[in-house]
Amino acid sequence: MRGRKGSLWGKKKKKQASGKAGRVPGGSPPRAAARGAAKALDAIDYSQFYDKVNSRGSVDDLVLLENVSNEGIVEVLRTRCEKGDMYTSIGPVLIAVNPYKQLSMGGKGIYTSGVRDYYHRKGGGDFMAPHIYRVAAEAYKSLQADSRDQCVIVTGESGAGKTEAAKQLMHFVTTVGTSSETQKATMEGVQRHLLESNPILEAFGNAQTIRNDNSSRFGKYMELQFTFKGMLRGGKVTNYLLEKSRVTGQAPGERCFHVMHYLLEGTSARERSDYRLLPAK
Repeated sequence: MRGRKGSLWGKKKKKQASGKAGRVPGGSPPRAAARGAAKALDAIDYSQFYDKVNSRGSVDDLVLLENVSNEGIVEVLRTRCEKGDMYTSIGPVLIAVNPYKQLSMGGKGIYTSGVRDYYHRKGGGDFMAPHIYRVAAEAYKSLQADSRDQCVIVTGESGAGKTEAAKQLMHFVTTVGTSSETQKATMEGVQRHLLESNPILEAFGNAQTIRNDNSSRFGKYMELQFTFKGMLRGGKVTNYLLEKSRVTGQAPGERCFHVMHYLLEGTSARERSDYRLLPAK
């Protein structure tokens, strides 16, 4: 985010409300209703799932392992994943194992607004259970406290879930800083524009490989720009290290960039014959 307050990773006019706020017949006053909604949110005990010491009792930081070995690390990751814990820490680094399915804790998804607000209120930290929201909360907190740019690096092999992790990071920092519906709409609009650029980038930069049908063959740097109040004001995406050699040749079982197949799909039989093109697969 970059702004007067710094950067992470990296006006609509308000309508004047008319009428008077008062008690709804048979209901609570507006402020009391708002307090009631906040209490209802707090009534859900997120601590048993998202605090460092939780009801599952498994080792969530590999630094705490007594006997460090490849087999021991793999066993911890496998055991946690089987219990529904896809995230594990190793000091300040977050390890995510792609479960290839939707996960839940206590009957609720792990990316709900309640979970997001819980990590935001706690501000991340080592006392919280490993989660992509913990990384986002720590970066956002440091952005505001230190007034310095923050950077989050998301890396991994093909199909590891890098795109989803980046999306959840962005979703966190673009929603926790809102204090009104207008601000929320503005920040969600910026987020939507950044995410909707993905299909275009993927068409020209993604290809089918042996391990992944939609593998990114380029690097992507996403910058989010924030105001000094911590509200999203804009962003930009920079791509680099495109695998250009894939245009002229691919390994057995792999394909060229998606856009080439899109172009072939739109050609007629005569055009393919004239230009000696094979049909799209």
